Amino acid sequence: MAKYRLSWFIIGAGVAFSLYLLGQVPNGVYFSGDGGLKALLAQQLGEGNLRIDLITPDAEWIHQLWENGLYPYEEPFVYYLNDRYYITFPYPFSLITAPFYTLFGERGLYFIPLVSTWLIWIGFNLYCRYVKLSPFQQCLAVFLLIFASNLTLYAGMYWEHTLAVLFCLIGMIILLIPRESVTVKEAIWAGFFVGLSAWIRSEFLAMVATLTFLVGVMIILRLVSNKMFENNLDLPKLLNLDKLSYLGDKGWIFIVMMYGTVGLFFISNQIVYGHFLGIHALQIVEGFSIARRLREAWESFLEIIVTFFEFYPVACFSLLYLLLFLVKKLSRKNAKNHFYHFYYLFSNHQRLLGQYSWLGRNKTFC
Repeated sequence: MAKYRLSWFIIGAGVAFSLYLLGQVPNGVYFSGDGGLKALLAQQLGEGNLRIDLITPDAEWIHQLWENGLYPYEEPFVYYLNDRYYITFPYPFSLITAPFYTLFGERGLYFIPLVSTWLIWIGFNLYCRYVKLSPFQQCLAVFLLIFASNLTLYAGMYWEHTLAVLFCLIGMIILLIPRESVTVKEAIWAGFFVGLSAWIRSEFLAMVATLTFLVGVMIILRLVSNKMFENNLDLPKLLNLDKLSYLGDKGWIFIVMMYGTVGLFFISNQIVYGHFLGIHALQIVEGFSIARRLREAWESFLEIIVTFFEFYPVACFSLLYLLLFLVKKLSRKNAKNHFYHFYYLFSNHQRLLGQYSWLGRNKTFC
């Protein structure tokens, strides 16, 4: 047990560092305009005005100025819909942080992002124990997460990213802890938390789809294996997926709960905004052609890949690990050829960064 205490000291250092970062943020100043609008809605809710739209002043002359085009916010950040102004971002994060604004003022807005970051570290540390990493591997993993990734920076920003990551992480830890089987209760809670992450950040719908595919595959393999049990055919083991075979047991409960939670979010959007996808849908599906959206999605995908290695360069070691794995599996002669191919691609990493860096300079993503 003493060998694992160092990981908790690393987390303690991360807590101190995150508090230092938060101390550098002036009151009323936000990392981005997005955060300012979310804070504006949170402050409005915290003051007892339980409305999702931005409340307009009572002065008639202000209304006239705004109607003449002098409203301080523009699309795609604020939309005028049904004689009301709505921020384009989902409302749950502002709603969750509003009580802390009431209790602690400006600093209270950062309570959820800060504590969520700490809980992510703690959850990750505990999961490393569950998968039986060595003390050195666990300490290294926790250190890299806290001090080598940009996740820690979000602890000092009024953004919902850390809360969404926390919800998804909780669900995945419940689901992916190595075991013989998963209980109904565990499947329900796992599906609930993963689905809840999509309430906070719509990008986590991609994780919903990914886990649906993974669990769906294991369900199918389990059903096929059961039908072929007389032939002693174990497909998960044959495909080296036997450690995940338990997902095929109660996986359908996980999927139903996950989509049920996401479905409730869509219903709430319909009630609040009159659109299942919320105000954000106006930015995504209206005003632009499908071809343009697909092109922008591809450019965003390229930027994500490039910036991932640019801002988290330690991930390059995963490519090195893959190389060593291939070297071990292939013959020495073939491995030599693959090494030269890999070295050629890896040596052009900086050139690729330069080729796509214009994306980050010329586009702003929510």
